[in-house]
Amino acid sequence: MDRFDVLIVGGGMVGVTLACVLKDSGLKIGLIEANPPADIHSDDPVELRVSAITRASQQIFTALDAWDGMAARRVSPFREMHVWDAGGAGAIHFDAAEAGEDALGHIIENAVVQRALWDVLAASGGVELICPAAVSALQRDGGMTRCRLEDGRELRARLLVGADGAQSRVRHFARIQARGWSYDQQAVVTTVATERSHRETAWQRFLPTGPLAFLPLHDGRSSIVWSTTPQQPAIRGQLCAAGPGPHRRRRPYRAPAGRPRRQSRHPGRREPGGGHPERAGAGRGSRFLEGLAPL
Repeated sequence: MDRFDVLIVGGGMVGVTLACVLKDSGLKIGLIEANPPADIHSDDPVELRVSAITRASQQIFTALDAWDGMAARRVSPFREMHVWDAGGAGAIHFDAAEAGEDALGHIIENAVVQRALWDVLAASGGVELICPAAVSALQRDGGMTRCRLEDGRELRARLLVGADGAQSRVRHFARIQARGWSYDQQAVVTTVATERSHRETAWQRFLPTGPLAFLPLHDGRSSIVWSTTPQQPAIRGQLCAAGPGPHRRRRPYRAPAGRPRRQSRHPGRREPGGGHPERAGAGRGSRFLEGLAPL
């Protein structure tokens, strides 16, 4: 029976990051994952699941020797962020230039983050990758945790970490209770192309039914997350029917009175009339929706 100091269950972004942090600790570390992440190349289709990686997180990935692997695949900097309320005059704006930074952060596909970190582990030899494998039972045994895998192997660990997602088997086997409730919200994620540039800016508008966010991607498109109520089930069907192809005309968004149009603080970046992405193509061009999927 193999014995570990730390056994991590789940090789997603959280689990694989922890494994990278511990790889040079001198402890015996194991990582259990059912499916090894597929490699992603710069010209592969964009994945739907993305995350906003802050400069602090970038520094962590750099220290773990994983950032270069992410950048070599594809990362998308966002240098400004606009957030505003569709039902009022409330708004907030962040600009990396005001903080003396090149960017506020980067939009990166979750799969790119996971694969780059996985490559670091594979090259280090400091973590035993137990993959493919899945946990079938857990049992406390004195100061150890006994972990049985579906293939019949048994492992023991001084510390077992559950990083296996929302439907965590570790949580279930450990009888850790979780309480949840409905937020009366549904969300749609997809990738869109707008007529005007996203200007390496993240946009989020709070609508009465929920927020709509545009996150800039490396190829000029944007990843959107559209949160709305279950009472609007037709939205998804309408989006699927809308693209690819001409989109129906929409009334352009107008900024609340008193909000000035700003000039970019970043040289070389085009400011198309201060326009927001959601109004940029409205009624004047085509919008393309690809890979629509519910969260």
